[in-house]
Amino acid sequence: MISVRLRYLVEDVDRHGNVRCYVRLPGKPKARLHGIPGGKEFMDAYHAAIADRDSRPHQARAAARGSFRYVCQAYYASATFKALDIGTKARLAMAIMLYTACRREDAVRLGPQHIRDGRIQYVQAKNEHRNPIAMDIPLDPDLATIIEATPSRHLTFLVTDYGRPFTPAGFGNLFKDWCRQADLPHCSAHGLRKATAVRLAERGATAHEIMAITGHRSLEEVTRYTRAARQAHLADSAMAKLKGER
Repeated sequence: MISVRLRYLVEDVDRHGNVRCYVRLPGKPKARLHGIPGGKEFMDAYHAAIADRDSRPHQARAAARGSFRYVCQAYYASATFKALDIGTKARLAMAIMLYTACRREDAVRLGPQHIRDGRIQYVQAKNEHRNPIAMDIPLDPDLATIIEATPSRHLTFLVTDYGRPFTPAGFGNLFKDWCRQADLPHCSAHGLRKATAVRLAERGATAHEIMAITGHRSLEEVTRYTRAARQAHLADSAMAKLKGER
């Protein structure tokens, strides 16, 4: 992995084991950087990408009414949210699941010991004794801010009112209660995992890129997200061509 640590710099590894570097600005597609990390070609490309951060951001498709994405956007824009201090247990729980796409059994196990050098590294609870899946994803800056605003003296970020770790079932039930309190009885913790996969697909992430975040081993389920996003973009492109013939 690269040793250069720069703001907005992220990396992944292709199927051949090659490390690829990108600049990821909020609201914009990732910009690939070529050259040796720290070298002139690399740094020139990095600075050029950073200089573009004030240009028009990438326009994502409008969120569907009733979806988690729609609810989150509406809540963040509301006066109620703006009047709150960050630091509630419900806010932290939502952020962990939204920015990691983890399952509830992983969300209740994550803690400070899983964050190293700006990355979240853990082994998924599902099938951990038969076919363990090691996760290594970037720590989103927004999630880092929320974690910092919610001090914890425990090995897990999320704890009960008695200072003990949640069971997956107990956490799921409490999250469902929070959804009901927000007048969202149809929502659940698992919906956030799906919402993140959909957001990634809508922003052009490939099935393998989504799998690197969600930890899926099969392409079948993940392909549904990319297929739906691709269909919408292809439909837009097709209609634009049709209009051009008039």
